[in-house]
Amino acid sequence: MEKEANEFSAECIFQGERFYGEAYDCPFGIASIKLLAERYRSSFESACRRYSEHHPRACALLVFAPQTRKKGLEVVDGFPLLHIQYFVKSPTFDSTFPPHQTLKPDSPLHRLFRGEIVDEILPGEFRAKDSDTGKVVNYCSESFTNGYKVFSLLWRK
Repeated sequence: MEKEANEFSAECIFQGERFYGEAYDCPFGIASIKLLAERYRSSFESACRRYSEHHPRACALLVFAPQTRKKGLEVVDGFPLLHIQYFVKSPTFDSTFPPHQTLKPDSPLHRLFRGEIVDEILPGEFRAKDSDTGKVVNYCSESFTNGYKVFSLLWRK
């Protein structure tokens, strides 16, 4: 029942198909998601999910959060390492990312999270092993932090 309540809430916030029409008319990327979140008075995270889950372009959203488990907690320079909390993908995106993979300490996403990178949106590349094929795939990415999590929008080169 909670899932249905969340879906109903999202439909109300994003006004059904209206959000998709506006999203697809905007340039692809994080800047458009930020604009839509403000326009619909939603959290950045919920706008990101909605955008990524329904976009006709093959894309995925990786959400990184600090490790919070006490057992095996890794801290570098006073900050816990980021791991994949979850990911969502568009219907045409064909890769998957297992949760709880930890980023390397020297990742630019750690620097973004700690405020060491002043760019609001960090463009870059993301390399990941496709969990279905085992092949390493290169993705284009844009990343943003709200101070609690890092959001990376991925699409194939």
